[in-house]
Amino acid sequence: MTRKLQEAVRAGKRQAAPFRKGPPKPDPKLPGRKSGAAHGKHGHRPSPPPEQIAECREAPLPDACSHCRGRLIETSAADPYQTEIPARR
Repeated sequence: MTRKLQEAVRAGKRQAAPFRKGPPKPDPKLPGRKSGAAHGKHGHRPSPPPEQIAECREAPLPDACSHCRGRLIETSAADPYQTEIPARR
């Protein structure tokens, strides 16, 4: 009697999920995101038209790094834009 009880308790703790999943798909897709531009449209907006630009400021490169005091070399330039969103009242 004790052995049957122990077997019943052990059977209740077995995982049933692997047996209920069904057969595997013949050609499953690879997990993860596609590489490069193949994974869809990026969330970058285009730069605003010139008539929407109200103010331009220059941000010159400092002479040295603020942490290591090493010399900085400009390799490229970027055009960042900041948009003011009016407050709702």
